[in-house]
Amino acid sequence: MNLICFECPSCGAELPPRDPRGEQRCEYCGARFAPEGAGGAKTSAGAALDRAALLAAIAALDETKLELELTRAELAEELAQENAAAAGEPPSRRARRRARRRERRSERSVLRRIFLATIELFVFVATLASVIAALVAGGIVDLDDLPFLGEDEREAIEELRDRLSQDGVDPWGGPPLLTTIAGEPAVVARVRREGEDLLFVDAYALADGRRLWRIGPLSDGPEGLEHVRFALAGDFVVVGASTGRTLFVHGRESAERVRAVELGRDLAYLCGVSPTQVYVRVEGRGHQLLDPHSGALSRAAAAPAGCEPEQGDSLDPSWVDVGRLRGELREGTVVTRALLDPGGAGGALFVRSDDAQATPRLLGFSPPEGSGSRLRLKPALLRWTDEGIEGAKSWPVAGTLAGGELVLAAWEDQAGALWLGAWALADGSARWRVALGAELVLGVWAGEGYVLVGRSHVVEVRGIDDGELVTVIGEQP
Repeated sequence: MNLICFECPSCGAELPPRDPRGEQRCEYCGARFAPEGAGGAKTSAGAALDRAALLAAIAALDETKLELELTRAELAEELAQENAAAAGEPPSRRARRRARRRERRSERSVLRRIFLATIELFVFVATLASVIAALVAGGIVDLDDLPFLGEDEREAIEELRDRLSQDGVDPWGGPPLLTTIAGEPAVVARVRREGEDLLFVDAYALADGRRLWRIGPLSDGPEGLEHVRFALAGDFVVVGASTGRTLFVHGRESAERVRAVELGRDLAYLCGVSPTQVYVRVEGRGHQLLDPHSGALSRAAAAPAGCEPEQGDSLDPSWVDVGRLRGELREGTVVTRALLDPGGAGGALFVRSDDAQATPRLLGFSPPEGSGSRLRLKPALLRWTDEGIEGAKSWPVAGTLAGGELVLAAWEDQAGALWLGAWALADGSARWRVALGAELVLGVWAGEGYVLVGRSHVVEVRGIDDGELVTVIGEQP
């Protein structure tokens, strides 16, 4: 067992197979975590691993690495002896000791070589399967071009190709943004048509899912999809071009283009700061601020509050890196998720004991002291504790804080499904709870009287007062 699939403890995404040793990093939200702190783990074949099995697998890999290093050292010593014998020099005392030790271990060497050969074969087969799946999913190779595949293998790859299809709402370049257009609540989101390598920025009415306008297409190739980002600033929508080196400023009401701004280098991130400013991070040029009214760019010493790099890589605007937390609340516990209300109404923590099998507890707290890279929490700031999540064996997947409300999506072990709930941040009183099924949840956002639930290809619009489904934006492939 070489490669392990981890579940990110911050955003809940299942990560691609990887070496389980050392610190891990989530490609989706940027969170870093130790292997034993992952939300879940399983082998590349799909078999679930508990904490003991995961640690045993890591220990086995370390032992294999040590044996490989010993074998390499022995081969180097053997080569040195051969060179010395060829030169007519007697072997050294250390060389003779190594030779005797090698003879004693000769009986075990055959089994070790068989074990290593098996591991190498497994890695080769897994790598070959991944390459073939990627080529087929990308349309480079057709299944009919692979005569060695049986019917079962073809069906499995077809299913994988369907799963990789990202037609519909695409939240990976930034979360959907809530706003008001023509006097009605609306959402602005990226929409992808994977088969044609096209990407758009669309606005939809929240009340009925009606599309209000479309900007694009913004990309004509797969290389440009990752550069298309957008941000709202007052009466403007700022969109990054597919080349990553141009910004386009559009009117929020009609999506009509107002101006273009050349960056000179690749765009890394956009973030709306205020009605008159957009934070722009450009590769190799640090922090800049854009005035959408004039198109002028100015230098900034650091990212504005709410646009820090760790938040820029997440799908939840109220998400806080747990590494920023300091104080007594962390002693003897593990903080699995932290949310902080952008409006200063307080925050929520999900903590559990050091036992990896313990389910989280939900804690509400007043605004912490400090700012920037460190936030200090004290017991006196604790407002309330909700034990219901722990009793139901529920694990937080995504959540947000907005307008004094906590909205959370969580996975319940007993039901084997996701649910969505809301609490009053002031006292922790539960407001409502609805079932979400088992489909993947990528993010949760709230505002303008609605709750948005990001799924793999669509955004569900729900009422903020009861959580009931209002409409669905996008289509499942």
